[in-house]
Amino acid sequence: MRTLKAATEACIEQPVQYIVITNPLPLESSPTYHSTIHSASSTLGLRLGSTHFLNAQAAAEAYDTKGTCDLLPDSYDEYASDHLFVAINYSRAAFSAFLIIEDCDVYEELRTVHDTTLGSGSDIPRAERHDAIKAALGDIVKPPYVHGTSTYKAIRDIVLLGESTNNKVLHAVLKEVLSRPFINLNIGASKERLKMVNPLFAALRGAAKACLNCKFAKNHNGMYGST
Repeated sequence: MRTLKAATEACIEQPVQYIVITNPLPLESSPTYHSTIHSASSTLGLRLGSTHFLNAQAAAEAYDTKGTCDLLPDSYDEYASDHLFVAINYSRAAFSAFLIIEDCDVYEELRTVHDTTLGSGSDIPRAERHDAIKAALGDIVKPPYVHGTSTYKAIRDIVLLGESTNNKVLHAVLKEVLSRPFINLNIGASKERLKMVNPLFAALRGAAKACLNCKFAKNHNGMYGST
């Protein structure tokens, strides 16, 4: 952490004040992990924003993928405050996909799949990997979409992150799976949004945004907001 802090400060030529740690998967609470991170950050003079920020959630923040937070009643379906989307993290090491509901900046994972045998660097034959990823993603997006007492009608958005998001196998699967009738996805809008953020740095950018929000909250008596 000390080396990363020094390298970051050398790059941006400014002191680093806040730290947000992102994780590829939801982590179980670990007292040892949290105490170690808190101790290390305190020793370096860093304010700790979060130690369990999901990569997919951070990327969604970077892409600004969210609903309208009750600016209009939920009866106006296209303007509903809650926002159902799928996030896909694809790298040489693994394929991960999440079905996530966002409501006024609160994110919850409804479904998760993580397979270390399906990364882009896998030795599995291309056709076999295609079918396996298609099946895994199919399970993630298959309706019904139930959360508590609510049932959501359709997936609205897609978030891509990771070093292998331009992989041909992945894009072939996306075209096949996301064209299904129960996915009300605005492909044009999604593509424009994806152009705005480099998927390789999407989680990092979201974490940086979270750090800005930590600073905003500190300067405004604990009230969070986007900056």
